[in-house]
Amino acid sequence: MARRVAAVVSILIVVSCVFLLADDLLEGSIVSGLTLNVQTNGSMALDPLAVELDLNCSKCGWLFESYSQFQHWGWLFQGFRVTGACGIVGIQGDVLLGPAAGDFLYAQMIATLDFVGGGLDLYTAQLGAGVLEGPADGVAIRLEGEVSGIRVESITELGADLSSITIVHAGTGEEKTFTTDPTVPGGGLTGQRISVTGWPSGCAQIGVEIVFGCGGFRGVCVELEGLRLTGVDWLTFDLETTFNDGALGKTFAIVPELHFGQRSCVNLYSDLVAGSGFDFDGLDVYGLEVAYDWEGGSLRSVSLLDCCEYAITTPEYGSLLVSMADAASNGWDVYVGYWEMISFEVARAACCGDYRFGVYTYFDTSSVMLFDWAMTEAWAECPLGERLVTFGGLLITDAGLSQLTLGLGVTW
Repeated sequence: MARRVAAVVSILIVVSCVFLLADDLLEGSIVSGLTLNVQTNGSMALDPLAVELDLNCSKCGWLFESYSQFQHWGWLFQGFRVTGACGIVGIQGDVLLGPAAGDFLYAQMIATLDFVGGGLDLYTAQLGAGVLEGPADGVAIRLEGEVSGIRVESITELGADLSSITIVHAGTGEEKTFTTDPTVPGGGLTGQRISVTGWPSGCAQIGVEIVFGCGGFRGVCVELEGLRLTGVDWLTFDLETTFNDGALGKTFAIVPELHFGQRSCVNLYSDLVAGSGFDFDGLDVYGLEVAYDWEGGSLRSVSLLDCCEYAITTPEYGSLLVSMADAASNGWDVYVGYWEMISFEVARAACCGDYRFGVYTYFDTSSVMLFDWAMTEAWAECPLGERLVTFGGLLITDAGLSQLTLGLGVTW
């Protein structure tokens, strides 16, 4: 424990010296907010004060960044990032610490080399013992190139992959996400991915991905995008066939795509209903999205017709219409049972900054309110000066006011 605390303190001292010796003035921001929760019995509970502090400065062409997150639990996260270049090689380094427990949580280094027609990237990362699935470390090497619109990519996994990793604070649920996911401690070759995309043919764009693991071949996926199976210009299909060594062995998916030309603000979510053999019994329409954007604003409506197999993600995940299986595998939060979402957002320039306003309204199949209304979430952000901004939000359900948030942000 003493060694971990000493290491954390040493890193903090080194970074503090860098900020003090910076070429430019120290820039940054501090944001703090309070949230009031209203319980169903009418009682009220005030969430602990949350504070986020961001600092950045430059030195000899390198950018140094620091971000700190505090709550009643103490000092939740302390992160550092440095970006710059050594000659023709771009460098990015990240370190994440848990100062309250004196823990090293995560570190990664990304080196990129771009050349004509492609690039070579090196990813290396280490996961601390205090994190779930740690300790672990690994390296991934990505080589890509493009010729005549055909893109070839090779990813060599040496104990790490590029699927991203999210580190969650167990007490508060706050999280940080990074690119490189170290999977095993001190591992050798753990995987190899080779993909070819954008290969044109007479009727579709072809993509192929081949995956190898420690034990050899793991699978191959062939995609045909924009395939025209009918004489109708506004109807195309995306086909995907996967052969793997798992329990499924072979999977086949076909997704119709509708093209409405200038009415592209309408998006129909549908899937083909498979019959026996290669026959199809019909078209299953499970969702409809209508969106309209104008300068400084947007209006969007997402309707879900099958609440058993599909759901709408929360605004943090884009309010997308996804299958329950995809949401579970990707860790997305969804609203189960909500069949409709209507959102309205506005962003306009003011005298001393941009003000923003947004409203999200949801309708639930089990609601007893008018039109099945279930919940409305609203937020606003308003500048009070060039370096001062205030923000707020509220959450209203069929039981009344559920949550109220007020906050203030300062930049310098």
